[in-house]
Amino acid sequence: MAESRFKSAFKEDANLVGLAAALGLSILFMNPLPLLLGVGLEAGYLLFVPESEWYTQRLKKRAMDEIKQRRTELEEKLGKHLDYENRERYERLRDLREHVDEQVLPTKDSSWYEEIFAKLDSLLEKFLIFAYRDSQNREYLAQKATEMSEANMELRGKGGKKSDLRQRLEQTEQVTYNDPTKRWVEEQMLHIREFYANQLSVLQQLLDEENKRTEQGNGDYTNKTTLERRIQVLQMSLDDIEQVAKTTVSLSQQLQLMEDTFNLINGQIRSKAPKQVLEDVEQVVVQAEMLQSTLSDINIYQDEDDLQQYLSVGSK
Repeated sequence: MAESRFKSAFKEDANLVGLAAALGLSILFMNPLPLLLGVGLEAGYLLFVPESEWYTQRLKKRAMDEIKQRRTELEEKLGKHLDYENRERYERLRDLREHVDEQVLPTKDSSWYEEIFAKLDSLLEKFLIFAYRDSQNREYLAQKATEMSEANMELRGKGGKKSDLRQRLEQTEQVTYNDPTKRWVEEQMLHIREFYANQLSVLQQLLDEENKRTEQGNGDYTNKTTLERRIQVLQMSLDDIEQVAKTTVSLSQQLQLMEDTFNLINGQIRSKAPKQVLEDVEQVVVQAEMLQSTLSDINIYQDEDDLQQYLSVGSK
């Protein structure tokens, strides 16, 4: 920490300008006195300023300004893509974060509270990114469900009798879900699974026919391998969508956990030991980072590398 303060103090613009001025005057007048005087002042500056209360407060303010700037950039990048509900939730948590800060008075435990605030800032940034991901997931699933529902209707004929496959899928999905997100996701996945099941069934029939011809000695090996690859690609596509569906439910629960945590901290910040408060926050941060790792593996997120800079900084 001391080394960090030392380097930070040395790199202050005013300090570097002073050193440059002393060196410039020595060169201009061909006299070492300005440089020697500058070196002496620099030694005194580095001896007392880095550990001073004034510089401590300056570093804190700079860190807070950097956090606010990073959050502003995230809000500008992602805020416009949030649906109304998620935008309202984020803005409420942002206000709650400021309220938590206002409740804490300067005490001997200030270092604990600084760490708590840093974790809360990290959670707030992750909430914004997760809310953005949640909106992405829902839009993606709804679009896929609409497209495949239309394809399913064309396949079985509008107003026609439900296929045996459709009836089996509906019976499989007839489970009561108290979680509204899980219920919505399963409604979308009903159409998606029917589409892929139909496609895979047709391809499997074609492959079975080609295998029989191969056994009889008049099969087409190229056609056989192509059908096998098509089945593999379709299954991989379905697996990807299933992963999106799964993480949509996880995102919903994680966002709610973050909200609950902010409410909890707001209620106990002045009545509970700061060490215990920090432990409560850290548990949620760990869970959020685990979900973040899962999200980075999902193919529909084309901007993950762009957002990673915010996530990595915010989690420190």
